[in-house]
Amino acid sequence: MPGNQTQRFDAVLEFSEQSVNDVLSTFFDSSGLLSTFLNAVGLGSADGAFSLDVLFDRPGDIPLPAGASNLLDMRFDIGADGGLGQIRAIAGLNMNRTTSGDFDIAEVDFRNQLHFTGFTAGSIPIPLLPNLFADFLRNQVQAIPIVPVPVKRNATDPADLPTRGDIRVIDDPSTADRDALAIMLTFAGGAAGNAAGLQDFINPGDTGAIAIFFRWLARILRPKVASALETDEANFDLGDDFLKLNKTIKVSGGGETADLTKLELRLKDGFIELKGEIAKSGFCYDASGKISGRIRAEVTGGELVFKAEIDDPDVDIDIPWYCWLGAAVVGAIAGGLVGVLVGAVVGAVGGAVVGGVVGGVVVGGIVGAILIGILVPVLLAIAENVVENTVEGIAGNLADKLRQDLQVPAIGLNLVFQRVFIDDVAITFDARPIETVPIRASGILEVKNGQLIDLDNGQVGPEGMNSADLEWRGKGFGRQLRTRCGARLARTGAVDFAKILRWKLYPFAYRDATIPLSELALPLPFPDLPFLHIPESQKYLETHLVYAIRTAEGRYGVVQVAEVFDDRIRLRYKTYEKRLPSIQLRGEFACDRWHFPEVVKDLENIRFEPISRFGLPRTNPALGSNLQAARAATPAKAAPGPMRLGRWKGTLVRPTSQTGHFRATVENFSGKLSYHWQVAGTDLLDPQGSLEIDGEKATYQVDRDHLILTLKSRRLLEFLVKVTVNDEAGNAMSASKCVRFDPVCKREVNVIPSITLQVAAFHEHFSVVRLPLEPLRVDQPTPPPGKARPSRNRDKA
Repeated sequence: MPGNQTQRFDAVLEFSEQSVNDVLSTFFDSSGLLSTFLNAVGLGSADGAFSLDVLFDRPGDIPLPAGASNLLDMRFDIGADGGLGQIRAIAGLNMNRTTSGDFDIAEVDFRNQLHFTGFTAGSIPIPLLPNLFADFLRNQVQAIPIVPVPVKRNATDPADLPTRGDIRVIDDPSTADRDALAIMLTFAGGAAGNAAGLQDFINPGDTGAIAIFFRWLARILRPKVASALETDEANFDLGDDFLKLNKTIKVSGGGETADLTKLELRLKDGFIELKGEIAKSGFCYDASGKISGRIRAEVTGGELVFKAEIDDPDVDIDIPWYCWLGAAVVGAIAGGLVGVLVGAVVGAVGGAVVGGVVGGVVVGGIVGAILIGILVPVLLAIAENVVENTVEGIAGNLADKLRQDLQVPAIGLNLVFQRVFIDDVAITFDARPIETVPIRASGILEVKNGQLIDLDNGQVGPEGMNSADLEWRGKGFGRQLRTRCGARLARTGAVDFAKILRWKLYPFAYRDATIPLSELALPLPFPDLPFLHIPESQKYLETHLVYAIRTAEGRYGVVQVAEVFDDRIRLRYKTYEKRLPSIQLRGEFACDRWHFPEVVKDLENIRFEPISRFGLPRTNPALGSNLQAARAATPAKAAPGPMRLGRWKGTLVRPTSQTGHFRATVENFSGKLSYHWQVAGTDLLDPQGSLEIDGEKATYQVDRDHLILTLKSRRLLEFLVKVTVNDEAGNAMSASKCVRFDPVCKREVNVIPSITLQVAAFHEHFSVVRLPLEPLRVDQPTPPPGKARPSRNRDKA
């Protein structure tokens, strides 16, 4: 049912318990705050190791205020094996509407909504420590931003930033226990929906999803479809489940013009139904054509792809009886149609060919081909270049904003799209927190048989090297990867190297281990037979299992055997730094990346990428300047099967923001911290002030770990930003970053050409040909007075 998943909010992002658990774990591990607290209360033997379990269920064992809502129940097991005890905190989620008005921030609010803290060793409650933990959360952590929502309160365009963000924890009381965190978005022209009615719509196995209310999609599509058809937006009506043309308009293609009498997109279960009707009248004929189809969606290689399934067309040609009175009249009909662009459109309509013979003249085939040669590419263009680009723009914009915005100190998220389904439009994703903890060493090592591996320093060497964590020993199929020199290993069972973050390594049970080759790769049978010609790199089928490591020097890391050869292996590895005081500096002058594809009527500087029926870009793409000449071309027939017109791409040029945001991320400092900032050699001694950078004026604001720098000039500049952090224990550390300000930023984006230009591309790349008419024959009996309709003979055209 339209709007059911979003409960009439324009869009809803949902995150599973696991994804929120990952964000909070990454926050506490990256910030070092939990480690700082454990050291302060005498639990430093944990070495910062912990595991976190986040629950959205309302606790039944703790009395809570009646009005407490949107609760997170966080349980920290302290120590590598959780043996030092469990710290528990129950707090509420809040949507913090910032005073600047630029963000609505979904955050864990410890300042105002911390309802409970506790500490147990085994099953024994420990007094006093819960109060210390509560003070720590309220005063030092204060709040944890989870999802920052950029907003534009006064927006009038539904394709602009949202005007409002809201939050709700979905606590499913059923046995399925499908709990989720929902972030609800409202855009210009929309209204807040029914938050209480929201349910989890994340597919099992995924960690999040985006649902789009079809009515909001229609609000965005309406001006784009109208512009692409070069007509007025008022000529379209929209509703919860449809967008449709409300009057007849003119459309062109292949040098011909016809009347588009119907165009409708309607939401169905699993697809968007697409219907079109077109009509054309001429001397002694009235013709009409109908086509229906479906727009389906899938995720291919992490990208959203919308495909149009177009049914066989239905074409009617009516010729009045009086046009049969003389061969001269019929000849005039034929003569008027000679040279008209005729479309076989075999690929587009699944093998259907319209037309028939009337008095020996291919009238129905010609006129029918004109109609279908316009209508098919119109529907394909709307499905692929208008709907696909718009939905991809929605998902891409939201995903981009969640990656990281330095205006808000939140853990960034990478959204990897997994699946898409249409019931409203929902896209599931895998939410991956962006880790900022220091890396000691990482890369890929080439390890020959018999060599040792030092993961602390990323080195490979022979027996006798000073430090080694692993050795690659043995011969042939008996080779093994072994721990040595006090290093310990654990099997994670995972295969995705990029998804392993440091905090995920703490709970594993580490021990001396030997990993046989049979666990790392399977050798292919008979790989050395000369007639098989199997390359060395393909003699083994690697399992790509990921292993956790505690090195001989006490660092955590991960390893994965990426490739196996007869005489060596390639080992991917990452070793994290110990919990030493560290600082990282991030920041830039950013470009606004919120962008929806625009409709263009001029293809100058626009590049066209045809797409094959397999969804892959074709070679030798035609440039926009070639599309006019393509109307007279006669390309070969397309292979049967699904077709895609392709995509048009252009370069988007936008001014770079003159305000840059810079943040210092620290780890393992103790007590109160002081920050000292320097820009282009100038010390920033006050909370705010002005300075000169290479002769250009600038202003700044400093809020501890956050520097806001505003340039007065749009000249190209390059300069150094430096921050130094001191703590009460006497630790001091600096980080610097070379910053470049370019007045403009450029990036390649999709564009939507007008329908006329897209029809021209269709005629260039698919089965559209010119057919000469045979000499007129009038040897057929004259039919009785009345309307005559040509037969639909698939073999004639």
